[in-house]
This record gives sequence, C-alpha cells and structure tokens, in this order.
Amino acid sequence: MDKVILILEDSLVCQNLILGSLKKLAQIRMVSTIKEARHFLKNNKTDLVVLDLRLPDGNGLEFYGEMQTSLLDKSIPTIIVSSDNDLSSKIAAFSSGVCDYIVKPYAPMELRARVQRIISDKDYVKILSFKKIGLELNVDLLKAYHINGSNKLKLMLTPNEFRILALLVRNLGRIYTRQQIIDKVWGVDVFITPRTVDTHISSLRKKIKKLPVIIHSARGEGYKIEED
Repeated sequence: MDKVILILEDSLVCQNLILGSLKKLAQIRMVSTIKEARHFLKNNKTDLVVLDLRLPDGNGLEFYGEMQTSLLDKSIPTIIVSSDNDLSSKIAAFSSGVCDYIVKPYAPMELRARVQRIISDKDYVKILSFKKIGLELNVDLLKAYHINGSNKLKLMLTPNEFRILALLVRNLGRIYTRQQIIDKVWGVDVFITPRTVDTHISSLRKKIKKLPVIIHSARGEGYKIEED
C-alpha cells in the first residue's frame, strides 16, 4: 500500500472506527490535534486527509484553508467527518473545496467507499499537458500551472476548482450541466446545490484569466470552456 491517509480526529472511539474501516486501503496516520497534523504534513507525503471540524486546538475548516495555501503550497484531497449536520456548515465546507462531507454517526462501509472513490481514481494520468493553451495539470497533486514560454506559474486552485478545470479542458467545447459537474467532481451521492457550482466557476474564472480560454455559461444548460 503506497497511499497515505492522515486522520485528524481527537475521539478515540472515532479513531478506532476509522482505522478499522480504512486500514486495508492505505497506510493510516492518526493524529488528534492541528499541531500534530501540521507537523506530519510538512514532513510526509499525504494522499488524503480525513478531518474533523471541532478539534482541541482549533477549527478543522480553518485548518483546511491553511493546509491548502500558506502551510503546504499544495492541494490535498480532504474529507470532512463531523457530527455537525447543519446545512450552512456543509455549504461552507464544499465551497472551500473539500471533496466530501460525512456526518457522524455513519456506517464504516460508507466511509470506506467514499475514501476508495478518491484514492483509487484512475480516470486521469498524472500529468496532462495542453500546450496550445499553455496549461499543465498534475492530477496526482491536484496542481495546475500556466506555461508561458520558459515561465511556469502555479494557479492557486482549490481541489474542486482543479477538478472542474480538468473536466472542462479535457472536453473543450462540451457543455456540462451543473448536475453533471456535481456528479463528476463531488460524487453522485453528495448533496450539493447548483449555486455551489456557480460559486466555484466564478472563482475559477478569476484564477485562469491569463489563460487563452473562456468558461462560457450556456443559458439553461451549464458550462463549457473554449479557446479565447
């Protein structure tokens, strides 16, 4: 098993439940505080993070934001596992770019299935190069780069912004409905509103404005990306 999953969870009961669910899928590293997680992530390869929202030394969603930007300068797929079933909490998490949100209590097999979907995704090769539009995608690390001559500029995308961009550029000119984007990016059994897709598209447009492409809104249908 070459995949590494970091579990950030302070409940011993939940730790044991998660470990039992996932130990055959990957190497599991268990921590109970943000401080421990920060140290681990700085020093170890990590393929997925399973993260609680309420932690002894801080807020899990705030740490997720730190994890995706200043702390690591890389995007790591992340699943929120929390007892918070409030709709506003879910929307905030998905808008920030998390891959999934699971409410406690949950069936161990559900967690296993959702994790396996993410770490076993074989739809993409590791590096996708779109030389005509100056775009390179590293789908293993969820990083996107604007290639301009000898310059390589990283696009600061969230994991789900990256997945939307990868979906659209691999199918230039094809219209995807909001529901199709939700199914491809978040999964078929996840509650996501169409407004969340619009918010991600709006943010993505700003971040790729230097690329010679435009994300078009197809009225009443969805979105597509075309060369400018």
